Amino acid sequence: MAPELPQAEIRNDLSRAVEKTATGEPLRCFGDKLCAKYESPEYDPKLVLSVVADVYAKYRNEFKPKISFFEYVEAFGSGLIKLCQTKLSGVSVDGVLGQPTKDAFAAQIPDVSKWDKAPQSADLGDSATGIRSDSKAKISDGDKEAKPLPPLGVDVDELTEFTYKRGTEKGHVTNTVRQSVAVIYNSQEPTVTIPNLVPKFGEWKNFGAPFLITEYPPGKPITFLETNIEHGIHIALLPLLKAVEKEIMDHNLSYKPPGIIGRQPRNMSFQESQADGKLKSVESKTIPSFHAWGLAIDINKDQNRPEYGRGNIPDEVVMAFAKFGFLWGLHGNPGLPPYLGNDPMHFQLSFLPNTLEYLAMCQKSPVAMRYLRQIQPVLDQMRK
Repeated sequence: MAPELPQAEIRNDLSRAVEKTATGEPLRCFGDKLCAKYESPEYDPKLVLSVVADVYAKYRNEFKPKISFFEYVEAFGSGLIKLCQTKLSGVSVDGVLGQPTKDAFAAQIPDVSKWDKAPQSADLGDSATGIRSDSKAKISDGDKEAKPLPPLGVDVDELTEFTYKRGTEKGHVTNTVRQSVAVIYNSQEPTVTIPNLVPKFGEWKNFGAPFLITEYPPGKPITFLETNIEHGIHIALLPLLKAVEKEIMDHNLSYKPPGIIGRQPRNMSFQESQADGKLKSVESKTIPSFHAWGLAIDINKDQNRPEYGRGNIPDEVVMAFAKFGFLWGLHGNPGLPPYLGNDPMHFQLSFLPNTLEYLAMCQKSPVAMRYLRQIQPVLDQMRK
């Protein structure tokens, strides 16, 4: 016997899930629950699929950033995708929203075809409030070749309006800066001291290689604090690095590190304390460094090795990174990778690029937004 008023029940569950995202709870938290509850054959396929579409239609203009229907389904994670696949005929139930699943969905619910694109482009204004669509970064499954990027729409004159200039003040180096950094991390909204996100980044050839840049604008090496970044960075790092630069410049700080390293294709070698208090080098077999995707940089590694303790990167530089959502290598936390807490040279992105968290951080800085608008067509390729 079918459950009483199943359509209203499913609609209420989906609507509550979407509305909860306004308080910061990501949609992917609900996908598996919805699948477990409604995948049973007693729930009519047409009913389930139509409700999924109806709820999107109800909220589609409230999502910030705006998202298409299929981005909305993906935002729930593999759970809702699997639920839809169980109700569609002729598709595999694998939790991957590929073209066969999209075609089958569009054939059964005609309105879906007109929702293939978001109602309007992502809001790049001063606020990131509204219904949260969670992560929109679509990570390739590793089996397909990475798609070529579109040309960068670089307005060189616009970007050269901001040029980093060193100040005259000598930076401070203290051991108490770690506490100040922790205060920033713990007060962020949304919180950025989240567990290691490396498993969600996917294969290097799909998520890293196509987005690695060594020059920007073309012909101009990428620099940070007047220093070339060796081996390049993920393009998503660029707006926030420029925001950090501007923050440091506003403090009239004179600091130019002798070297900066970006992408490094390896797992992390970190230092581990032994019973005798000495440090032992450990090569991780399970925790790749964020360097592997170009989402981290090492500053002045020769003078900021783990065995040197605090290192010599000025407090003002560290605090600027913290303000824009970077995790510092000396900020230890039980939920973070073991190399964080003993690596003063290291700064890594603490959230997935092209998500609401990423957008919120960029919105803190006009400089970051200037760069973000230029690279947005490239970042959009991560969702395709």
